[in-house]
Amino acid sequence: MKTLATINWIFIIVYSGYLFLLLLERKADDAGEKQLKTAFIISISVIICVMTVFNVLPYKSLKIISLILACAPVIMVLYFIFR
Repeated sequence: MKTLATINWIFIIVYSGYLFLLLLERKADDAGEKQLKTAFIISISVIICVMTVFNVLPYKSLKIISLILACAPVIMVLYFIFR
């Protein structure tokens, strides 16, 4: 149980760092890049909020769902890179 929570907190920290880097970056050449950046910021913010709420609640099933939610983008990126 503590291992799941620790892994989830690590993912939350990594996603928060990525969100922080996205917020610091000011360079966007066209409207498409600005909209894509906005979409990434919104989606990462939602993922961070949901993962934090699921990780704070005492139910083990929610911690597993939070871990799946955290790993899904990583698995999809690896799938599209190596297929």
